Amino acid sequence: MVFTMPVKENEDLYLHYDGSRVEKAVIKVGDEVRASKKMNSEIFHVGLVEKDTNITVEFQLKDDDLNTGVIRLSIASFDNEKFEKVHKTMMEQALDVVSYTSDSIEGMLKLEEDGLILFSIPYDNGWTVKLDGEEQETYAVADGFLAVNAKEGEWKVEMKYVPPGLKEGILISLSAAFIFLFVIVNYKKSQKNVRTEETEIV
Repeated sequence: MVFTMPVKENEDLYLHYDGSRVEKAVIKVGDEVRASKKMNSEIFHVGLVEKDTNITVEFQLKDDDLNTGVIRLSIASFDNEKFEKVHKTMMEQALDVVSYTSDSIEGMLKLEEDGLILFSIPYDNGWTVKLDGEEQETYAVADGFLAVNAKEGEWKVEMKYVPPGLKEGILISLSAAFIFLFVIVNYKKSQKNVRTEETEIV
């Protein structure tokens, strides 16, 4: 099974395929073999490919009795110039951490325009985020990372994590302790009254 894809511009390309019946893949750029191996579900860096060159992918299938199957093939380009631009913007607007503990983070952040502040922390509803002391609504974005909306400007960021259910657990524990003490006190009072009555009878 062979796939041929023409390249229209000079590009740095990556290839990915998924096929359980593929024994080996041979990847060629023009007549040059860039890879010849089994790499199911692997992202392979094809490298720089010049304009008007063909990429050929030949799949050698397993020698078995199965006559059906699916192969998914994807090719994507990497624009290093755009990557560097985005990376520079992210670094310029990164959170300057002032202090942190195991359950809190404080820092300063400057945004050049209105947008989304994305933290490299998995989203969890136990996180509280405040900007200049005002609590913000949190979101799960980019496959589950913590984020908040913010306006252009410089912000003091305060983040605090409280495990979900902790407050309710504390309240339940305090209520249980109060009930326990109430029962103990009443039990002691009832025992005292019983001893008093016994003394009077004697």
